[in-house]
Amino acid sequence: MQGKKYLIINADDFGMSEKLNKGIIKSIKKGIVKSVSILPNFPFTEDAIKLAKKYKLDVGLHINLTHGKSFTNPKWITNKEGFFKFKSYPFYALKCTFLKKSIIEKEILAQINFLENRGLTLSHFDTHKNVQLVPRIGKIIIKIAKEKNLVVRNINEKLGGGLFSRQFAKILYTAFSSWILKRRLRKNKILHNRHFYGMLFEINPSKKEFLKIILKLKPGINEFSCHPGYFDEKIDSFLKENRVKELEILTDKEVYKYLKEKKIILISWAELKKGNAEN
Repeated sequence: MQGKKYLIINADDFGMSEKLNKGIIKSIKKGIVKSVSILPNFPFTEDAIKLAKKYKLDVGLHINLTHGKSFTNPKWITNKEGFFKFKSYPFYALKCTFLKKSIIEKEILAQINFLENRGLTLSHFDTHKNVQLVPRIGKIIIKIAKEKNLVVRNINEKLGGGLFSRQFAKILYTAFSSWILKRRLRKNKILHNRHFYGMLFEINPSKKEFLKIILKLKPGINEFSCHPGYFDEKIDSFLKENRVKELEILTDKEVYKYLKEKKIILISWAELKKGNAEN
């Protein structure tokens, strides 16, 4: 007998802008999003915190080590003013080789404390730009998650691309890092999703592609990472138009109906922590 298929649809980047915050709330109230991850150091983080309290959202920390101003000015990865310098995890793989773990741990704990001191109870961890795939950073996150009893996002999506792909090095590094992360999560008995989707989808989102993902879901805990929002011309990202498309898909009644037909059980990270799902 095939096991049940659970799906956590998590909206990242909560706090990035007012329009994105409003879009994420719509994706929850009128759509299928069940959890959110807050950026702790963005212009509309405080707005996100207020909304999280108002609507009693399931909230996690979107650990940010790549954009904006840091909390503790960690050496090597910030400039003199304390702003992060490197925008993606491949660069961190090089920079973190000789970086003291305590420096990164201090910054992550400061981000946690910032949100907890404002009255939020966190259920899970994930990272902006997927820097948890850097083995050194992933190891620190697992250590903190074990101490604080938090769920951790497991990133194991197959990105495709062959030997002659322009992105081959990144694809290879992602696959290797995902394998290390998964082994460490299991070894330390950290609660996590078994399957992950969303990295490819955010580049070219469409209703058709989302429904294809639903058909790929496997028994156990699946996570779909999304970035819904209203259009915001102030956002410096080539994905800002795609956020609008994601919002439309995630609030589409036909999509919800399709999930019901396929017997997909929507849950939050908080519900997973409570033991309301089988992995």
